[in-house]
Amino acid sequence: MATATSASATVWYVDASAPPGGTGGSWTSPFNNLQTALLNSNLGQFDQIWVRKGTYFPGSLQTDTFTMVSTVHLYGGFIGNETSTKQRPDPPIGTILSGDIDSTAGSSPGDCHHVVTIPPGSSNIRIDGFTIRSGYADATSNPNGGGILMDGSLGLIQGVLLDQVRVRENFATQSGGGIYAYQADLDMKFCVVRRNSVSLLYGGGLSVERPGLMRVYSTLFAGNRAQFGGAIALRDSTDGPFGPLFYSCEMRENHAHNGGAVHVSNTILGGAWGNCTVVDNEAFEDPTDLASPDGEGGGFWISLTGDSKMYIY
Repeated sequence: MATATSASATVWYVDASAPPGGTGGSWTSPFNNLQTALLNSNLGQFDQIWVRKGTYFPGSLQTDTFTMVSTVHLYGGFIGNETSTKQRPDPPIGTILSGDIDSTAGSSPGDCHHVVTIPPGSSNIRIDGFTIRSGYADATSNPNGGGILMDGSLGLIQGVLLDQVRVRENFATQSGGGIYAYQADLDMKFCVVRRNSVSLLYGGGLSVERPGLMRVYSTLFAGNRAQFGGAIALRDSTDGPFGPLFYSCEMRENHAHNGGAVHVSNTILGGAWGNCTVVDNEAFEDPTDLASPDGEGGGFWISLTGDSKMYIY
């Protein structure tokens, strides 16, 4: 039986190096597979899953993914003897969720399409202290979100928090190499989004479309690449007083044809960008773009519509 944290919530323990047959109820009898913990967690009861340092794969098929469960909170970076999340090393590193099922460096066509999936209609999900890497979203069913797929087209996704998460070396054909968020609430703090890429469209690091409540704090976007918005692409933002908030973030050495760091388009609310550092980003030439082969907007590329609002301070 797992450890109780309240009248209803429980803690499940996961250790990739443990032998099979664990109950998941303690560090001495953990599950050795994160998927098992997700399947056993209780919807609506705010269970926690504590994951020891190590590398975890969704499965052996490209369609396998870590599917998050509403109200379940994932914590990584444990040594394996903690009794509180506050006892983890600071920062909590070394717990890797990897799509690299073909055992090649970086992301490649044989990897999982989406390392982590947050389903439509999900709510109150926390991912804290993980590295998410080597997803390759080239499936025709959904060519977005190699690292994290949040597609709320069939139901708004609410209350997602990424805390001290590193999203790196993921790929998507269309949008959101690292993270794809469509009709989703998303908070990010103290994250690193690095060396993710998109071949065709938007947001090498993060693609945001029709966002709900979005706040991104103290997060680094570095070395990402796309056609539009190397680090971040923001589209169709219409909700809230100003749209997504980005504060004390850094966009460094990202690359895109339009908007080396940030691409804002087809939107009324261009977001609020406070105390951000935007440096050494590139808008590269694209000879296949016959109308505008030269790159535009090494830092920001902005196209607002209607009675638009955007704040940079």
